[in-house]
Amino acid sequence: MRSRNVIAAEAAQSWHALFDQIAASLPSAAVRRTALDGFLATGFPTKRIEAWKYTDLSVLAEAHFAAPQTTAHPALHPLQGATPVVFVDGVCAQGAELTGSELPQPLDGVYALNTAFAATGLKLEVGRGVTLPQPVHVIACRSGARTATTSHLCHHIQLADNARADVILESMGDGEYLGTDTVHIQLGSGAQLRFFHIQASAAAATELANTQVEVGRDAHFEAYSVDVGLGLARHDFNIALCATGADADLKALSITDARAHTDTRVRIQHRAPHGRSRILFRGIAADHSRLVFDGLVRVDEGAVKTDSDQRLATLLLSSHAEANMKPELEIYNDDVRCDHGTATGQLDPLALFYLRSRGVDESAARELLTLAFVTRVLEAVPLPALRDVLRERVATSLRTALARAVSTRQAA
Repeated sequence: MRSRNVIAAEAAQSWHALFDQIAASLPSAAVRRTALDGFLATGFPTKRIEAWKYTDLSVLAEAHFAAPQTTAHPALHPLQGATPVVFVDGVCAQGAELTGSELPQPLDGVYALNTAFAATGLKLEVGRGVTLPQPVHVIACRSGARTATTSHLCHHIQLADNARADVILESMGDGEYLGTDTVHIQLGSGAQLRFFHIQASAAAATELANTQVEVGRDAHFEAYSVDVGLGLARHDFNIALCATGADADLKALSITDARAHTDTRVRIQHRAPHGRSRILFRGIAADHSRLVFDGLVRVDEGAVKTDSDQRLATLLLSSHAEANMKPELEIYNDDVRCDHGTATGQLDPLALFYLRSRGVDESAARELLTLAFVTRVLEAVPLPALRDVLRERVATSLRTALARAVSTRQAA
């Protein structure tokens, strides 16, 4: 039996070989190699790290990934009326320089991996007072049909003072792959960004995303996160409300089935007075799947008159499904209004009985109740075309999960 040291050495050799294979096509090789060394020193996060307590990436430590060999683009469907920007297996038109200042301190394993290998994704700069006339729809498609592959993207979004934009970042794929995405967002004074992150991975896929946001004076960051994938997914939101009147509103929805695992981690830091933040999460877990949501709101000493609210709710469709909800508050001054709450349970038998007594069959009744549970998030999506697409995807995902639950109950 091979020792752990031998396995680790083989994995490191594999990453070095992959880096040497693609380094020539990427800029800033020295910075990337430093990041690679940092990644190999720290490795993938383990459950011993509090921030990764519920998400186990240990299986990736022994995996060997190849560079994608994309020969054809899959059939993609950008949102009607949006400006499409498409990446297939991390392939993009041109690279952008990375500087040492962009390396995170301390160096996180996943972040370092992305820094070492990421191709340039969306690079959007909106000028002062400019409003984009239509949404930008970024589609990141990955595949690992013949062998396990890995690809990485780094996106930059910057809105100047009083600028407005809508950005949709959609991640999808099939087969076995590891994909990482980093998004850097900066909002100037009075800027408004509506950001939509949609994830639909395959069962054998691992998707790791990190969104870093800096919100300026009287600026508004509005985010929607929808996850209906079947693989392992983790999304970190790190939002800093940097100036007076900064505002952040995050609504998230996750539906897991089979053995899917979805982990959403949100950190909102109020650094200045009169800030406002809202977190709303709805999750549905079926079969043997697992949902994790960890939301922390930190209010600094000088951030007086902060107004914050966090509401988390999860619905379990199976006795084998699991949900881990963790709302947190850290408050360092006494002139605030902050609240949070969480609830986890099953479908209300009285509501189910009521629908059945009105002539609705059981499967339809369960579908109606589960759809009603997530309506608050879906109906809040401000783009009608995107809202319709998400409704259909969520309904399809729920029908599959409910059908699996019925089959499991009948088999038992």
